[in-house]
Amino acid sequence: MMDSTERVLRAINFQKTDRIPLWHVHHYAGFNERWRKFLGLGENVEPKDYYGYDTAVFGPDESFFPSEKRLISDEGDYYIENDGFGRITRRKKDGYFPQILQYKLSERNEIDSIEFEKAEIDSRYTELDAFSDKNRHRCRFARTGGLYIRAHALWPEDKLLMDMLFEPDFCGELFDLVCEHMTAMAVESIKRTGWGTGIWVYDDMANSLNPMFSPDLFGRYLLPRYKKFIKACKNAGCSYFFFHSDGNISPLMDMLVEAGFDGFNPLEPRCGLHLPKLREKYKDIVFFGGVCNTEILQTNDRGKIKEHIEPLIETAKSGGVLLGMASASGDIPPEAYDYYMSLIKDRTLHDNTASL
Repeated sequence: MMDSTERVLRAINFQKTDRIPLWHVHHYAGFNERWRKFLGLGENVEPKDYYGYDTAVFGPDESFFPSEKRLISDEGDYYIENDGFGRITRRKKDGYFPQILQYKLSERNEIDSIEFEKAEIDSRYTELDAFSDKNRHRCRFARTGGLYIRAHALWPEDKLLMDMLFEPDFCGELFDLVCEHMTAMAVESIKRTGWGTGIWVYDDMANSLNPMFSPDLFGRYLLPRYKKFIKACKNAGCSYFFFHSDGNISPLMDMLVEAGFDGFNPLEPRCGLHLPKLREKYKDIVFFGGVCNTEILQTNDRGKIKEHIEPLIETAKSGGVLLGMASASGDIPPEAYDYYMSLIKDRTLHDNTASL
């Protein structure tokens, strides 16, 4: 039996494995509680351990100004915070996404005065040892935020999208500033982890229909800077580069491959990204995900679930695939999730071992 690191690295290199590796999934909105109750498990049991997810991704504190991060006030159901990126936010105590009250930049000409805190600050990596120990049996990756999402942490997204059309000099300076910081964070993470498994870039830049901007704008602003980012990481000893974005990024995938990315996640079917079809076009690209988390499992219909999963299993047998989904929310019946996982585990344990 292979360990997770061997299994994942062999899959990334399109080599045979003892089973199809499983991408880790974020479970939220009450899923874990319902799942434990369905299976009669204790409160400390997690799906990632029960099913044997093979991956774990570490993200350091990559905020621009970590020394500024603080709770400003506690206002009943809400926290007012400085999030470390220079933003003042209002966040519901049981919520996730904050309301942004103020950005570090209020005028474009202020960008010349911005200086981010160094990537080498030890406090950015205080959770690394605990993460590494907790996930020592998994294939561990390092992660950094992407150029687009980190740019609109400094300047509002709606303004950024307009400025990408009408303020090219400002946007060039903004993306250069962010690229320098994120590159430094990635290189420092490579040095500190020493895992040799690759870097993930998380850069949500699409809705369910299209990217947030045209391929021409990606080519103007992000493509050359991602090439620069990947070159620097390669010089630091990183071999693999993977890209995460929710939504339909298919119009940008060719340029992301050109930039040097080796794989993609989460590949949401509801956004038109179907794993078997993608494999027809991208023969040598690694895919992480591919399972529908918004429509199929919610039906709790075993026939529909099996019809959806079987082609993914067949695609994964040739390597270059880690099956999983974007996330698992509380609207997924735990029995449907358990059945989906049983299809993968039962089939792959004896169908994917030939010619090892």
